[in-house]
Amino acid sequence: MRTAHLSTSTGPGDRSPTVRLGTRPVALRRSNMRSTDTTGNARRKVSQPMGIRTSPVPDRSAIEAARRSVGFDGLSAGDGKLYWIASGGDLAEPAIVNWTAGQVAEALPFAVGNSVHAYGGGSFAVGGGRIWLSSPPEGNVWQAGAAHALLADGDYGDLSIGDGLLLSVRETPAGDHLVAVDIATERVHDLHHAAFLASPRFHAGHLAWIQWAEDTMPWDSSQLFVASFDGKSLSKPLRVAGGPSVSVTQPQWGPGGQLYFMSDETGWWNLCQWDARNGTRAVAPIEADCAAAPWELGYSSYTFLPNGRIAMITQNGPLHRLVTVAPGQHISDVPLPYTSIKPYLAAIGSSIAMIGSSPTTAQQVALISMDHPHDVQVVSGSTANASVQISVPEHIVMKLPEAPIHIFHYRPAGVGSNVAAPTVVRAHAGPTYQADVRLDWEVQYFTSRGFAVADVDYRGSTGYGREFRQALNGNWGIADVDDCHAAARHLVDIGLAQADALIIFGASAGGYTALRSASRPDSPFGLAVARSPVVNPVAWQRSAPRFQRPHAAALAHPNADVDPRTICRPIAIIHGVKDTVAPVSDTRRLAHALNEMGKEIDYLEIQGADHYLSGYALAQSLEFEIAAFRSVIVR
Repeated sequence: MRTAHLSTSTGPGDRSPTVRLGTRPVALRRSNMRSTDTTGNARRKVSQPMGIRTSPVPDRSAIEAARRSVGFDGLSAGDGKLYWIASGGDLAEPAIVNWTAGQVAEALPFAVGNSVHAYGGGSFAVGGGRIWLSSPPEGNVWQAGAAHALLADGDYGDLSIGDGLLLSVRETPAGDHLVAVDIATERVHDLHHAAFLASPRFHAGHLAWIQWAEDTMPWDSSQLFVASFDGKSLSKPLRVAGGPSVSVTQPQWGPGGQLYFMSDETGWWNLCQWDARNGTRAVAPIEADCAAAPWELGYSSYTFLPNGRIAMITQNGPLHRLVTVAPGQHISDVPLPYTSIKPYLAAIGSSIAMIGSSPTTAQQVALISMDHPHDVQVVSGSTANASVQISVPEHIVMKLPEAPIHIFHYRPAGVGSNVAAPTVVRAHAGPTYQADVRLDWEVQYFTSRGFAVADVDYRGSTGYGREFRQALNGNWGIADVDDCHAAARHLVDIGLAQADALIIFGASAGGYTALRSASRPDSPFGLAVARSPVVNPVAWQRSAPRFQRPHAAALAHPNADVDPRTICRPIAIIHGVKDTVAPVSDTRRLAHALNEMGKEIDYLEIQGADHYLSGYALAQSLEFEIAAFRSVIVR
């Protein structure tokens, strides 16, 4: 199996660059078409008719911002230890980290990851002192340290252990399979197949799983099934919950043998319980989303504690809370120093493990003792350097006729409260997601260079219930753009933003929002910057990963594509050549068309980079973006 390699170097940027683009204003120009690799070397494309100028060599601050952008995911507990996946920073590739009380967290030398449903997840499982993991790039399943793959015929994710079985989801071009492996004999059972499957969880002879159709997304419509398993095959499948207009997610068998899961039948993802005798009941009715949209496999937004209690993440609006649920539906808040909690909770005894962060604290793996809830034990992660000036956001609620829109406004470093500043309005990378209220080194990179940043939870964001989440269906590139325009004008009206120095920026779906804004004559923005954007939603229904095609279909409308003829603002685009989510060919065609029309376009392709940029590729992107931002000021 492949091993992960830890790197202590920040890459080619350690060398003193001879050119420092971004340390002075750079005006956008037509024909700014360039291509780089992730080592910073420019690559001339003979077939490309436009001029290619020197690729951006990121300065040390851009490299440092990228290096600090460390992520933690997949937190779980097993054998008295905590395990999670760390990525970014000095890690050459994602790796499993484990921690035992009284010891330092240790990265294990195994590469981990899969691409099931494009975004992967559930890449490892722990039990009986052993670790099973899916390893990139194929997504085959190995026992850590073994010489041969246990499952070597496809891409596997959503691994779990139950009563001597290793369970997983295998994705194929034709659909998904539930696969069980008898750990003792290594015998493989292909149990069930459907268009999409997730969350196989086994207990006492019964298997639970989530299933949804090929023409929908799991946050729009999904079903929870339970069937008997005799060691060879499934029998008597029963639909427990979910349906055409209900989303169910995150099934877990509880300590008493009942099946727990999240359902949005009330309009909010709430925790429910089912057993064969009593059917389904609500465990903790609350007007809040207690689950995240299942973009990835393996989420666990709740965990079981002693004495019948359950710990659970809740979200009504942009901020996360941690609560405990006691028998009788008694819900209590747990005080935390965090505003953002990733959808992974685990329990060790009476302590809750989580991945938390705040506007002044980067992601941390932490333990909260229920005996002393005010004591937070940081297991892994760093705190902000005291010498670094951190911009902390102001939470602004803008009331629109359609719905309240939440904005998080970060002032530029050293700028007073009554000073209007050049402002970057960020459309998050959803659309079925939300702005993260946590220390984001990309934001700090921009604010340290004189730009305010405003994150907008536009319609379609999560954490506001099912109706708000579905508000973009058939309205993508319309309602989200309206909300970002309204946010920019509101910031100008209250004296926080300069009307003549407004920029809209977004990555992925947020990049599409930025490009659509640049297509409207009423746009308040002087520049649109898009990183790894979707460009043609209509065609994207065919080119998107299989998992995401129904999402593209739900969001799109006949006039959804970015039309170069309607672009009326300067734009800058960054795209990784190996993007498997949003085709780089679409942005390439758009850039060429704009150039031929004589419109202002700055375009950067990064060789070797995928949809989400990290490491040196992210540093290059930041340097390119800040140069584009500064062009607005010098116009």
